[in-house]
Amino acid sequence: MKIALRLLGLTPVLSLFLFGNTLISQQATPETLTLAWDTSLSMENNKPVYALRYLEALFATHADCQVRLLAFSSEVEEQTFAVRGGDWSALKAHLEKLTYDGAAVYGILAASLDGSETYLYTDGQQVLPAERLPVEKGYTVISRATGAQQQFLERAALLYRGSYVQLTPYTAAEEGPQTRVSSASDKLQGRIYIDNQPAPGLFVQRMGDTEAWITDAEGKFALSARPGDTLQISGGSFALPQSRVVPADAEFDLFLDSRVIALEEVEVSQKRANNGEGETTNIGYGETDKNRVGVAVQSIDDDQISEVNTDVAKAMQGKFSGVNIGQEDDLSKVTMRTMNSMLLNNFGLIVIDGVPMEQADSSKFNNSPQNPVFSYVDPQNIAKITVLKGLAATNKYGTLGANGVILITTKNALAGQGQDETGPVDRARLRNNTYTGEGLSAATASAVQGNLAAVPAGLAYPKYIELRGAHGNRPAFFLEAYDFFKTASPGLAARIATNLLEVAPDNPLALETTLHCLAELGEPELIGPVAESLAALEPDRATPLLYQAAVTRDKRILNELVRKLILLKNGLDTSTPFKQAYADYLEKEIKHLVFARRFELDKNLYPDKYHTCPTYKARLVFEWSLPGAEFILQSVNPQKKFYAWEHSNAADPGLIREELQTGVKFKDFDLYGPDSPGEWLFNVEFLDGGPDGNQLPFTMGCRIYENFGTAHETSRYVTLHLSQPGQKQNLVTLQVK
Repeated sequence: MKIALRLLGLTPVLSLFLFGNTLISQQATPETLTLAWDTSLSMENNKPVYALRYLEALFATHADCQVRLLAFSSEVEEQTFAVRGGDWSALKAHLEKLTYDGAAVYGILAASLDGSETYLYTDGQQVLPAERLPVEKGYTVISRATGAQQQFLERAALLYRGSYVQLTPYTAAEEGPQTRVSSASDKLQGRIYIDNQPAPGLFVQRMGDTEAWITDAEGKFALSARPGDTLQISGGSFALPQSRVVPADAEFDLFLDSRVIALEEVEVSQKRANNGEGETTNIGYGETDKNRVGVAVQSIDDDQISEVNTDVAKAMQGKFSGVNIGQEDDLSKVTMRTMNSMLLNNFGLIVIDGVPMEQADSSKFNNSPQNPVFSYVDPQNIAKITVLKGLAATNKYGTLGANGVILITTKNALAGQGQDETGPVDRARLRNNTYTGEGLSAATASAVQGNLAAVPAGLAYPKYIELRGAHGNRPAFFLEAYDFFKTASPGLAARIATNLLEVAPDNPLALETTLHCLAELGEPELIGPVAESLAALEPDRATPLLYQAAVTRDKRILNELVRKLILLKNGLDTSTPFKQAYADYLEKEIKHLVFARRFELDKNLYPDKYHTCPTYKARLVFEWSLPGAEFILQSVNPQKKFYAWEHSNAADPGLIREELQTGVKFKDFDLYGPDSPGEWLFNVEFLDGGPDGNQLPFTMGCRIYENFGTAHETSRYVTLHLSQPGQKQNLVTLQVK
């Protein structure tokens, strides 16, 4: 008896239990059996011979039935096979030829199960931590899994009153080599940065222990330690060991600068001392209490100047009361009082970094060729713009300030960068910002895409499977294949994208990259479980909650998600420009969500400020997969003027550090006003993948809204994958009406 059972691939004890149940079931053979067969990537080496032996015994007792086969990974393919007189050869031949690809999304399978007698064959590779196995009373789970996967399946079968059958387990030789991106372990894991760059070759040791770890090329270490233990970091440029207390998190990042100052535990903020004075303002001849000069002074800072502004006049539009920019956005013809005279000059005075500029003259009826032009001033180099009127203007500039004064202070002036070896340099000037279209990399197909394009369309997917073995399941390979299939075969593209979850288990970056792809394809059934799993791994981030809220159709869940987003926003630290920008962005996203789903939400649950959504001709929200990745985002306006936002350690190390610490990665642009209609371009130049660039490819995604916040709003999502430094390609071309 034991020998016969071994041939079936069953353990004697469980098999006797199985055959006992089978003999009982002969008395009432169901008309239909459901066989759910896992066809995910991790099942590729499963050698189904043992499962087929199990089915041989099953169909000996269910000799006449209909078999509803559900081959599932990220989607379910259903077929029906007839078993007559115990002959199931057609089904067996089909099972032997199945292709294994994509990730097993159990939630997708659950929607296809109908409660009939069901047999589920899977390896228990739970790529989405938030999901449960779809087992009900009477279901039978069949597997060759071992370790944690086996425990997961056994618990699910026990909890939901199903049965579990253990076939002959996997062996290491059968599993073969697998590409895996780092996942969690039972040790304390961390990464050390110096100046936001991974620091290799440092010694990390728990105080009082002999075990030590040398950080690898990515600055990572892993050693046995518990919260409250003290770690010593030494080596490199450290004169003395640095001591750090282990936090409660299983993973933590330690940020040091090149002068060996630890910044991860102490946050220093600078506040203006208040010695009986209120807020100060620049009045052209120093700082003074704003309350002393009253409403005659108005100011805006650089954070109130949009990145899409390429002209200082446009940057000022609508920011100051009683200030009128001249026709065609001519700042030289600014007026701050009524046109009092047709004979005398009514134009205001422009002062840049304390130097009065040549003043335009309205007494010449705006036809003077001598009128100055200020379009050369780079809005992104402006630290502050102050408008002076009345006595606040004339006290310093006399009759020149009678029509009001606009003070422009540049960032370079504040930093003392006004000269070089050859003398004074005008660093406020914006040069060569006319877009010509040059510099874009040719959108040439990769070697993978070239191979797929070289075969007939019907053979492209089998060719992809062939190439997959040669590429060793690299994440970059899957994204290149995704790009090839996403237009012609969105379903195949979605399956290919979910392979990232298989090769990078427990890695939030893999889930986020997959979300970008699924958002582009418009796959709400997959976006929901992937976003839920990302939220389980990163409960303090808004991104997965926003994705969940966008696709859920359950009103109760939707209201709960909005409540969580508001609580998250209210708890944000806004002590830095980066954190304040994140809070502003999140508030805008919540307002938009409440507006877009207003007929499904109980608006009485939320503060009044969330009941009004801003409106724009267009809104773009960029997000990228890798924290700390370096790139340049170039926006080109309809006037063919461009602005380049550099996201790099050299340009803004503080932003990169906060991004690495928080995992928050976004950049938004709001397009509105009379200058927004026309064609806008947004190009991305890839510089470096950052600390995680060697594990997952760099992906840039963008949500594009047209008529944002109105009843006519439309949206779409686009992605771009870049792998070579220096690549520059167009991500968005948008015609704003």
